[in-house]
Amino acid sequence: VLIDLLRLRQQQAEAAATAGAVLAAGGGGGKQNHFQHRGSATTTVVAVPATIAAAVGKQEEDELDCNLEVERLLRSVAAGYSSRFGSEGLRSLQSARDLAVHIGSQQQRYREALDVLTPVVAGLERHFGLGHDEVVRLQCLQATWLENSGHVSEAETILRRAWHSAQDKHGLLAPRTLQCIDALVSCLTRQKRQKEALPLQKEVLTRWEESNPEDAEVSAAQLKLAGLLEELEEHQDAEGYYRAALALRSRTLGPEHVSTTSAAISLSAFYERRERLQEAETLC
Repeated sequence: VLIDLLRLRQQQAEAAATAGAVLAAGGGGGKQNHFQHRGSATTTVVAVPATIAAAVGKQEEDELDCNLEVERLLRSVAAGYSSRFGSEGLRSLQSARDLAVHIGSQQQRYREALDVLTPVVAGLERHFGLGHDEVVRLQCLQATWLENSGHVSEAETILRRAWHSAQDKHGLLAPRTLQCIDALVSCLTRQKRQKEALPLQKEVLTRWEESNPEDAEVSAAQLKLAGLLEELEEHQDAEGYYRAALALRSRTLGPEHVSTTSAAISLSAFYERRERLQEAETLC
């Protein structure tokens, strides 16, 4: 309960910092123009954004304090369970998982998070077996942190293992299996191996279409495939998938939805890169 309360406080600090940053960026200019028009002193003009900046800094300090306090409590909980049930106990593994997720996802300390998470994944595999949903989810998280740490080849190895174990247990059409393949595509693309990634991404799109042709995952896969094709200079096919994603989102979500707008921006950017500026402008 205490950890949940601290996380709520952290979210409030993040929201306040964001609001303050917006005010500092936008509100300060408006105040400055107003005071200058009335001939007020320069010191008065500067005081408004300076006060906001100080408030933002305080909120960022509060956010850091919350993170450190949550980490301290999670370490205490993990140590307590490990002492009571042993490091291989299920509760011990789950509490260590929570600690790793906090260190990696909230604080971006990936190497430390991996040191905690790696034995957790191995332990959960022994408890639940290969292909278990939680095991595969954590393997994908492992891979993300490895990529962020520059260990892309290790990430690829883990993703391939997660993919095959998920497919063996749940089948090729299972969402978790497709998510593993999608993550592997991103990993290969990061290594400039688009030709290897392309058939995998086509497979992902085909399977999502078979599962539910109107699903949001279909348009996401279309956009990703369009990007791969563009990088491989297959521009005509790329344009087709950009258009298909925009059409699908317009039909299922409506033309004003933020996801539809995002797809329109992607197509517009493609046209700009192809120097088809008139077509790009019609989408803006």
